[in-house]
Amino acid sequence: MDATLRTNPLLGEHSIWPSRVRGYPKSLIESGLFTSIQSTKLTDASFDVQIAGRYYEASNQLSVRHLRVLIELIDMGKGTQCGDAIEFDLGKLVERLNWSRSGELYTELKRLIRDLADLALSYTEVMPPIEGFSDEPDEYTVSARLFDLFEAPDWVFERGQFEEPEYDCHSKCIFAFSAEFSRIIQNDTLITVHSRVFKDLGRSPLRTYLALFYLGHGHDQRGIFSYSTRKLAERSGLMDRAGITGEKWISRKKLPAFHRALQRVKAAIREISDLRIFRHVRISESCGNSEIYRRNLIVNVARFRMSDESQIMSLPQEFRELYRAHLMRSLSPNPQ
Repeated sequence: MDATLRTNPLLGEHSIWPSRVRGYPKSLIESGLFTSIQSTKLTDASFDVQIAGRYYEASNQLSVRHLRVLIELIDMGKGTQCGDAIEFDLGKLVERLNWSRSGELYTELKRLIRDLADLALSYTEVMPPIEGFSDEPDEYTVSARLFDLFEAPDWVFERGQFEEPEYDCHSKCIFAFSAEFSRIIQNDTLITVHSRVFKDLGRSPLRTYLALFYLGHGHDQRGIFSYSTRKLAERSGLMDRAGITGEKWISRKKLPAFHRALQRVKAAIREISDLRIFRHVRISESCGNSEIYRRNLIVNVARFRMSDESQIMSLPQEFRELYRAHLMRSLSPNPQ
């Protein structure tokens, strides 16, 4: 294990985050590793992703509900050392997630955790030639995981293998992040979100995905590129489900599914706007005369400064508009 990873806190300076603030590596969303697809519909085919400057072949694609669980596990690891064992109770994890308790929820939560443990991220390492043995560099594949160890109530994951537990641990779980995932956390841009925002987003995978996507762009009042609702539907995984990704022209047969995807994105963007955490969220018509162009709207989002945004996210939703109005007056070129 890398000595620097052993001696540095898992989140370095971010270990001082307030208890209700969560963080996640930005490229987990941008890479497409986690999408808005339902958690019960995973793709089994491997695909290429770029995370924290390294190219991986991911064993499968997970949903944003998997990411929500991973974000809470990352938060549990704040201030720990890479390789440290972290213990938690499933009931406490449900409280952190703010998900309604039910028998089905605990079953789903166990499956989400197992999917995360089972995720493989393979990458290629190049060993320079060794004088006297080889004149050519040697390439070999490394298969990394998110965890070195994960003990759950029904299984134990260690050294890349699942096994039966030796004893009944009820609802207790123990995990240790791998050196590779610790490298991702330490080297990627970390995006922070107040837990109150996750509560306001609810259980909608699409709404959560789009909010996390925009929270990773245009920080400290920098502009965010405009995205069409079609592009957002593609990035979030909705087009994959409809079998439309990569098609420039939409066939008449696929138009209903295409329009439903665009409508879902539009509705989710409006719901995110109602959270009042962004400086503005604007939806406008795109250019073109065809029905496809008219329904493919343009979304423009602008953000406040980091400190102001953090303050807004910490407020109850009903008080955010008052604070936003104060900020908007201060940003006006001719404040009254």
